[in-house]
Amino acid sequence: IRVYTVEGTYLFSFNEIADGENTTIGTTVGLEISPSDELLVSDRRHRKILVFTLEGEFLRTIEPADELEAQVWAPIGMGYDADGNLYVTDVGRRDVHQVVVFDQNEVDVRRFGTFGQASEISDLPGQFYFPNDVFVIGDEVYVSDSDNRRIQVFDTDGRFERIIRTSGIP
Repeated sequence: IRVYTVEGTYLFSFNEIADGENTTIGTTVGLEISPSDELLVSDRRHRKILVFTLEGEFLRTIEPADELEAQVWAPIGMGYDADGNLYVTDVGRRDVHQVVVFDQNEVDVRRFGTFGQASEISDLPGQFYFPNDVFVIGDEVYVSDSDNRRIQVFDTDGRFERIIRTSGIP
């Protein structure tokens, strides 16, 4: 991870973690700043979210509590709601593309969505084909369903609300 000022001046880099056999960041996919000003890095190779201080000091990991689930998930995009719950898009298994929600204590509390390749934009609401990011505004969760070329909108409990058409990959 390289850190720059807003003007583009290089400040510092970091790559070290202390997580069992893993000593460096694997494959960085997404970044998010937590409500408590920590940097979250989704690491697809290590199948974890790595948590750092803003100065680059490794703190901990976030992953599903279920050991089997933690071995197969692949976190991509991340976003927080106003209550501090973390929403993470997961593409770890071919048959399950989903959003995993962690509460303020970083415990996974719910999931929504599954895999589905839509022929038409309006097909298969609530199913994803490579959801690559998530953003929460108020009580709506926007999921970039990239390979289905659309954005799906849900409530914070994961109930489908609507589809937003895109002209390319969101």
